[in-house]
Amino acid sequence: MVFASSDHADPMKRPMLVITYVPACENNVLMLQPNALQGKDALIDSRVPVASTNFGSKNDLACWSWTNSNEPITARSLIQFDLTKLPVGAIISDANLALFCNTNSAIPQLHSGSNESYLERIMNVWNETTVHWMNQPSTISVNRVS
Repeated sequence: MVFASSDHADPMKRPMLVITYVPACENNVLMLQPNALQGKDALIDSRVPVASTNFGSKNDLACWSWTNSNEPITARSLIQFDLTKLPVGAIISDANLALFCNTNSAIPQLHSGSNESYLERIMNVWNETTVHWMNQPSTISVNRVS
């Protein structure tokens, strides 16, 4: 699966997180859709030639797992939304993440099989401009979403 990142030229294709929270007030919905300057997301890839490469400014977010010439290959993407606009004491009652296909991607989308994926919480601080497969942050599977 290949999705548009916060660096994508079309603002309507960038990742979007919509949070509804209580207590109810005049506007208890927070919509976050970062752009290239405010966004924090990156693609990381396990392939040996690029495992130490940073893809933090790429237009793509992706996830895949397959085998190429007996070598298992995995790619995953990291996203961080700035939740500081959420009022202190707010209790999240609903959150929806929207990801949009990057139809202009240079990544071939020729694979078949299951598209099952997971969203997991990142447990460490990470830097969009330096993160890669070899220094990726750890995740936790508690409250993982399939």
